[in-house]
Amino acid sequence: DCWKLTGIATVLAEAFQRGVTFAGVSAGAMCWFESFLWRSHDDGLQTSEGLGIVKGSMTPHSQIEPDRRAHMHGLVASGAMSEGYAVDDGAALVLREGDPVRFHPAEGPPFVYRIRRREGEIALTP
Repeated sequence: DCWKLTGIATVLAEAFQRGVTFAGVSAGAMCWFESFLWRSHDDGLQTSEGLGIVKGSMTPHSQIEPDRRAHMHGLVASGAMSEGYAVDDGAALVLREGDPVRFHPAEGPPFVYRIRRREGEIALTP
């Protein structure tokens, strides 16, 4: 994993611990999570390990690439991926100390979806 080999993962984790604010779009947003769902040009949708600064999982582009949300839904349902978020383009998820505090817009679309396992079912909440 190039983040660990270069030492940037440690630098970013230390910055987070000091209260530095992080932001990102697409790959720059999903990298903060424990895991994420991304699209490979060769192999389609893939899961990868993130920096682990934020607990859970994330995938961007869920409105323009609806198969992402559906695929992540299945991964969370099977336990292959931790609970997390699917974020539409134009939406924002604001976290404080790893916990969601705001969503923009407050009422969508676009949406931030929370994907959770509840009593053997998957709950998808915009």
